[in-house]
Amino acid sequence: MAKHKLRQVLTSAIVALGIALFLPQASANSTTATSEPDQTMINRAFLGSLSPDEQQYLIENYPDLAAHLPGKYVVTEEIVPLPSSRAAGKCKTHRGKGELKSLLGFTIFKFSHAAKVCTNGSKVTSHSKPTYEITDPDILIESWKVVDRSVSGVGTGSSRSRIQVQVKHCVVKYGCYATYYPTGVISVTKTGREKVTTTV
Repeated sequence: MAKHKLRQVLTSAIVALGIALFLPQASANSTTATSEPDQTMINRAFLGSLSPDEQQYLIENYPDLAAHLPGKYVVTEEIVPLPSSRAAGKCKTHRGKGELKSLLGFTIFKFSHAAKVCTNGSKVTSHSKPTYEITDPDILIESWKVVDRSVSGVGTGSSRSRIQVQVKHCVVKYGCYATYYPTGVISVTKTGREKVTTTV
C-alpha cells in the first residue's frame, strides 16, 4: 500500500486497519515491534491515554492504523470584549471551531458552531438557536447527530447557547471504538461582551 498515493491509502483504510490489527507485521526494528498492537492499546488510544512512547510506537510501526487513531485536539476559545457604546442595538454572529487530529496529524473531523445574538445595551434582545457543521470527516466516522441544543437568558442581561453533537467513530466488522461529543457554548452580555468555548 506504500506505493499508493495518500488519498488511496485513506480510502482503503478499513482493509489496512484489519491488517494492522490482526496480522503480524515485519519491522525494521525488531526490538520495538515484536507483535501487532493488542486491543487494549487500541482502546486506550481512543480514550486518549497512550503514553508518548506508545504513540511513537504506533506511528513508526503501524502508520496505516495511526492515521485513524485520535491524537491531537485543536480547539479555539475566544473572549472578545466589545465597547458597550458600539454594541448597543447591534446584532452579531458569534462563532467557534475545533478539530480532532489523528496520531499522524490527519483530520478526523472538524466541528464549528455559531449563533446570532442581538443586544440593546440594557438586555439581550435575541439569541438564535445554535447551528453547527461537521466537516472533513475521516472515512471511519460513521455518523453524527445533535444530542443537546439550548438557549437561555434572552430578555435579561446575559444569554447563553449550547450545542452538543454525538460523533461515532467505527470500523466495519470490528465495532465502534469511540463516541465523541464536540460541544460549543456561546455566552453574550447585554453590552455585547462574548465568550465562545469549543471542545471536541
